[in-house]
Amino acid sequence: LSIRNGEMKNYRFTKQEHIVYDVLLQTKEHPTIKEVYNMVKNVDSKVGQATVYRNINKLVELGKVRKITTDPYNVRYDADISIHQHLYCNKCCRVYDVFDDNLINFNKYFKENYDFSVESVDIDIIGKCKDCRRNNEKI
Repeated sequence: LSIRNGEMKNYRFTKQEHIVYDVLLQTKEHPTIKEVYNMVKNVDSKVGQATVYRNINKLVELGKVRKITTDPYNVRYDADISIHQHLYCNKCCRVYDVFDDNLINFNKYFKENYDFSVESVDIDIIGKCKDCRRNNEKI
């Protein structure tokens, strides 16, 4: 098997890979590996922790899942590989998707101004979400 441009030629997903991928596709959250494992166990209790770890890393390598490393305590995963960015609350550790044309148009800007072809943009915006700011004001 060879990896080219984020995909493996002649690669067939195993049953366990399908389960891990489906679990990630069904959530709008950005789960940690432990959370993914718990969700997978609800689908198939025979799938072990090492299998989930191995398969999620393979899905990242294939470009089917994004690895989010903003949280200093946990790596998180996102099966939505469309062009978008993330907000990270450094109080509650939640990750929010951002779909904003101003951020998405990086490709056009760099092509027009620098003759640079952007392959990916990974911007993590760190701060406090409205719930955490609201709770902080009550104290």
